[in-house]
Amino acid sequence: KMHQYWDSGSLVEQIGAEESLSRAAWYTWTCTFGWSVQGLAPKMAQVTGVNSVARNHAGNALAVALDFGVIALYRFPCPYVGTKHKRYAGHSAGVSKVCFSKDDKYMISIGALDRCVMQWEHISD
Repeated sequence: KMHQYWDSGSLVEQIGAEESLSRAAWYTWTCTFGWSVQGLAPKMAQVTGVNSVARNHAGNALAVALDFGVIALYRFPCPYVGTKHKRYAGHSAGVSKVCFSKDDKYMISIGALDRCVMQWEHISD
């Protein structure tokens, strides 16, 4: 995989930025690509069917909205391909969006076609 980093102000490529950015502590995480979520890809395949991701506020869990009405829950970060996770089904079709409540007690998911809003209890271990 090749990652390129650019300074948005000067439009100059930032050589060697991988190390500092891979260790950066972000306030939230909603990007489906990046160092901390490389484990979303199954072994020997590319990431497909990922519609949205959301890290909880404690920074230790990542909810993933998938096609086929499934939500996956990973420990965060999940940098290794094939990372173990739990799957939960509830929607009748693809899940378009996930997010955590401010206190991390609940995860909210929105169905793309069934138009359902579901509230899931999030119990940390």
